[in-house]
Amino acid sequence: MSGYEPNMSYNEDASKTQRSATNRKRKRKILWFNPPFSSIVDTNIGRNFLSLVDKHFPRTNNLHKILNRNTIKVSYSCMPNLGTIIKSRNKYLLQQQQREQERQQNIRHCNCRSKDTCPLEGECLTTSVVYLAKLKVKDGSEHHYIGMTEGTFKARFNSHNSSFRHQHRRGETKLSEKVWSLKDQGLSHNIKWSIMRRGQPYKVGRNSCDLCTSEKLELLKNSSDPRLLNSRTEILAKCRHKRKFLL
Repeated sequence: MSGYEPNMSYNEDASKTQRSATNRKRKRKILWFNPPFSSIVDTNIGRNFLSLVDKHFPRTNNLHKILNRNTIKVSYSCMPNLGTIIKSRNKYLLQQQQREQERQQNIRHCNCRSKDTCPLEGECLTTSVVYLAKLKVKDGSEHHYIGMTEGTFKARFNSHNSSFRHQHRRGETKLSEKVWSLKDQGLSHNIKWSIMRRGQPYKVGRNSCDLCTSEKLELLKNSSDPRLLNSRTEILAKCRHKRKFLL
């Protein structure tokens, strides 16, 4: 029978071991050199850089296994030109001046019946803010919660109060979870609200959202504070303001 044994057996474990050994591939660790691109520069920076790698890390060098043409790649970084940077900066300053003029013209920033009941002392209609909620408990402890909203703070404030009243919304935020746990323990509390930062919401064409970046910056600043209720995973959260622009 062509040299084969008539009673052949199939070993499934040996077949799996051989298949896994042949399919196993080790990913190479690559270092990237990203010089900024400029049409004015005539020098071939990428070629000169790789030639320097070959010169200073030859095969006789102990670091050749780590630093060579296979582990170092070159890719130009396309940065915004100077005109774009100046325009974006001027636009930001003009928006700040416009906001200041609106405040000086006594434009309505609060729709509460009394300023004494306003959570932000007459600024509850402010939009695109990063806010801080200080939760003070009767036993003397204090907890902080950082949030942000693209709309008016008054709308976000009402949403928080709704989560404090309805138990099915208990896990909506870390603040509502803490408030409900205090209610279960029978501890009285009060919350004081304040604005930490003002930012610009996401606009089509931008690479990032200023409002989300401002919130994450405040979370990083206060990450070591044991009173902070926010979870660390919030820093890695994606921008929620981009969803309304998706098809």
